[in-house]
Amino acid sequence: MLAIFLAPLYILINIYIVRWMILWMGACTHLFQTPLFRVCFAGVYIFLASSLLTSFLIRKPPAFHRFLKNTANYFQGTFLYILIIIVTTDLTRLLLKHTLHPDWLYTRKSFVLTGAICTLLIIGISVYGILNQWNLKTKTYDLKVDKQVEGTDSLKIVLLADIHFGYSIGEKNAELLVNAINAQKPDLVCIAGDIFDNEYEGLKNPEKTASTLRSIRSRYGVYACWGNHDLNEPILAGFTFRSANKDYDDPRMTQFLKDANIRLLNDETVLIDDRFYLTGRKDPSRCRKMDDTRKSPSQLTKSLDLRRPVIFMDHQPGELDEVASSGADLDLCGHTHDGQLFPLNIITSLVWENSCGYLKKGTCTTSSPQVSAYGVRICELQQTARSAPSLCIFPRNLHLDSPLLKYFQHTFPSLGLLPTSTLSVTVFSPLRAYPHLFLHTSVPDAATPSCPVPASAAFRTLS
Repeated sequence: MLAIFLAPLYILINIYIVRWMILWMGACTHLFQTPLFRVCFAGVYIFLASSLLTSFLIRKPPAFHRFLKNTANYFQGTFLYILIIIVTTDLTRLLLKHTLHPDWLYTRKSFVLTGAICTLLIIGISVYGILNQWNLKTKTYDLKVDKQVEGTDSLKIVLLADIHFGYSIGEKNAELLVNAINAQKPDLVCIAGDIFDNEYEGLKNPEKTASTLRSIRSRYGVYACWGNHDLNEPILAGFTFRSANKDYDDPRMTQFLKDANIRLLNDETVLIDDRFYLTGRKDPSRCRKMDDTRKSPSQLTKSLDLRRPVIFMDHQPGELDEVASSGADLDLCGHTHDGQLFPLNIITSLVWENSCGYLKKGTCTTSSPQVSAYGVRICELQQTARSAPSLCIFPRNLHLDSPLLKYFQHTFPSLGLLPTSTLSVTVFSPLRAYPHLFLHTSVPDAATPSCPVPASAAFRTLS
């Protein structure tokens, strides 16, 4: 419903943009002042601006629908920066007009130059955004947990979040991700929701995409949980509409994961190789739409042996305190996109406790010393676009008298923790600018035994 209320504002903004552009182009040359040119320009812009709506309404033929969807996806980002740049320019001109009163401000030459700079900025930013989606960026974190895991002293995890396979993201993006993942030689791969972009039909070649994902090489396999977009639901410019038949669950999405050899965890926990737990949570938004419920963090960890590492996988980075107090050691999340585009990241930072970066939470003390913990939230720090996966780590049993305390405090001053076991996490956020995290771990404690991890893993689902 919000999209309907915002529609008049959207129309007025576009009228303002078209008027500004026509005035500027008319000031450049008399050739742009002709009625024919202005009608043609306005027609092209109206087509682009209305693609958000037409892609929602026009479903056939499929090829034309796909073209409209791709046009709308790219126009949204360009529109944002057209608006920001033009509004900023006009406000600056207005401020100068009522303060300094410079004579050059009122000249045709200054208006033409200003418009040219704005146009170059808009084109440059748009082209950069399109090309940057293929640029995989990396950032490294070493996450230490004070838990001794028999037979190993480290675990490398690859986290993907908000892939949004659909009209703009397909098999080529999957190939890029798979190659990057396999290059890391991970122990475990986790996909924290929003695998799809609401419409399964958006996948141009789902069989090939699933086959590509199936080639992911991971010691302990590939796991996923659902996100709020992993359902069949009409979507308009990012706004969703409740389906009349309420048939949100698309079995083709579940089958896609099976074909890709990805195991779905729906409020389920698996014990992997008798060494650590992995819990996949249901998405709260998806549950509300499907009249479903999800378990609390404490319910999910109630029957677990908390002496072993406990890894949570949740699409939305909420309930951080609850997850920490439940005994979890690591919380893998996505959802926020860190606003996806500046300045939307400012909004997400107000909505979420930590939409990007890492957050160190205070010590949580309970009756059990095993759950006395620091909560550390870690996410991509150089987020500039589509997706911002997040991870939370909750180390426990800090031994302040350890001889390694000074070393770790010097090496990891931001954490202030004393770890003895390691979780290495590689994060992929594959949309638009594709910021990625590569976490590679080494444990400097020579006293910690280093034993090879068996190539095969034994999985046990916990009720």
